[in-house]
Amino acid sequence: MLRTGGRTTGSPDDRPSREGLFKPVRTSRVYSEVVAQILRLVDGGQIGLGDRLPPERALAEQLQVSRSSVREAMTALEVLGVVEIQAGQGIFVGRAHNNHLIEEVSTLTEQQGPLEILEARLLFEPGVAQWAAQRAGARDLQALRSQLDLMGEQLDRGLDAWKPDWGFHQAIARAAQNSLVGSMLDVVTQRTEHELWIRMRNHNFERRANAFRYLAEHREIFATIEARDGKAAFRTMRQHIRSIQRDLG
Repeated sequence: MLRTGGRTTGSPDDRPSREGLFKPVRTSRVYSEVVAQILRLVDGGQIGLGDRLPPERALAEQLQVSRSSVREAMTALEVLGVVEIQAGQGIFVGRAHNNHLIEEVSTLTEQQGPLEILEARLLFEPGVAQWAAQRAGARDLQALRSQLDLMGEQLDRGLDAWKPDWGFHQAIARAAQNSLVGSMLDVVTQRTEHELWIRMRNHNFERRANAFRYLAEHREIFATIEARDGKAAFRTMRQHIRSIQRDLG
């Protein structure tokens, strides 16, 4: 077995087995424990620079967690520079620990992960959409149309269109005509400015079909609000957030 440019070459049978290295995760914040396990294995020398980690499915089975939690953890490790995610090739161990890595890990895993953010949105935003359908005024509807138009224009130009995407959700919160709702969504907005969410979101938006599908789902949500159909607004918003969860997983 040879290492070339930091990569391990040779047949899969030549590589040491990763079976048994990873232990089932038992914690409320799953991704942070997955991150900690990988770091311990790197620090202990069981996996080294240039090694390829098992596929997400295999890692999820060994850790007894969902594949979405594994993906969240890998994204966090990518942010830290510990792994390199190469589309179509796999996940490889990057640089070893530096003097500030432990501090960086602590800071990162104290943040709410993308899956936690989406869970909160799933509990919160369908109801907000239902209120918006009942209370939106003419200006609110125009604000929603503007965000949809801007999202479509930016996607057509090859941009990720995140600002009008999230702007659409913020406009729905304003249309609910409840100041506390707006304040609660401001908290979510702050969480989506963290590096882990941004990196995972960018990976997701690299799949252009996902971004265009979100635009189509937004248009469906808008149609239910414009029609004053609160139950349909609740349902379509819930379906939209669930589709994002599936994509990240």
